Amino acid sequence: MKPLSRVHAAHHLSDQILDRPLALAAHFIAGFHAFARQFAELGDIDLPPVVQPAASRGHLQTTATLYLAAELEAALLITAVETLAGLFASGAVHIEGEGGRLLYRFWQQRHEHFSRQERQAIFAGLFGHLSDSRLAMTNSRNRDFPTLMFALAEAVVSSQADVLSGRRPASDVAVAIAANRLALNLVNRSGGITGFAAADLLALIKEALAILKLRPVQAALGAISVWTAVQAIANHYLGEAVNVGAHVQRGKSGMLLLTWVAEILPQLDAVSAGGRLSPPTEPVYNAAVTWLQATLDLQDSLSSRQQSVGLPFPFTAALVPGRG
Repeated sequence: MKPLSRVHAAHHLSDQILDRPLALAAHFIAGFHAFARQFAELGDIDLPPVVQPAASRGHLQTTATLYLAAELEAALLITAVETLAGLFASGAVHIEGEGGRLLYRFWQQRHEHFSRQERQAIFAGLFGHLSDSRLAMTNSRNRDFPTLMFALAEAVVSSQADVLSGRRPASDVAVAIAANRLALNLVNRSGGITGFAAADLLALIKEALAILKLRPVQAALGAISVWTAVQAIANHYLGEAVNVGAHVQRGKSGMLLLTWVAEILPQLDAVSAGGRLSPPTEPVYNAAVTWLQATLDLQDSLSSRQQSVGLPFPFTAALVPGRG
């Protein structure tokens, strides 16, 4: 498998890059609500205080959706459209037709969704993401997640060499330990409001993308794609320097990694008892490489940015194929 190169900048990203991840996210959220309805129909009964595998898997799948949303938040997707809608409502930007109609509706419904600070508080609690200095000291911030996510990505990348050299048992254990630690960390922080937040944020992301995919909207911003439109709004109206491409790539690849952890959850206990773990597929391996590369690119951008990207320590390029 050929190592991936440096992640694409915003102007290289397709407007359709998130079509499949968002379809998968919609499937997960539908499953979450179906699972919740099953328990509601049981009525007022006492249940044992045990996290069942099905619930854990569902929580991780929902969390995978929220991870994508967190990286899109860091890329300023929703904030960019909120800003554009405000400019449109004030008459500072003139957009006719469908784009104007969608922007007006987005502006009217702005108080019906989670605010930017509320979104960031959710993401800080799950993933340690910080974009607001007021959240920096919160006790609910998940400070362990960045290190655990890095450990998983590194273990998946290293496992490929172990598979090729026949050292599968060692690879199984390393990946299983990393995946299990990450799963426990996230399951203990998920559930409750997170499933409902995922549904709300998915709808908001879809609305934002639908607006920015319109050519008249892009033309009004001097952009040629969704992501160059986001970059233009961030630069010209928000005054924020953000590596949009790296955040989009990290969100997409991170969602795939977390989805894979949810899939292998039943196998993790078997590995500790001497069982075998299904080796990461090529898409999972590529996702791990892309996640690491995007993280390194974000570290490269950190000196020129005013917000934290949640890195636990300085990474080294030697850990990523093609970057050492």
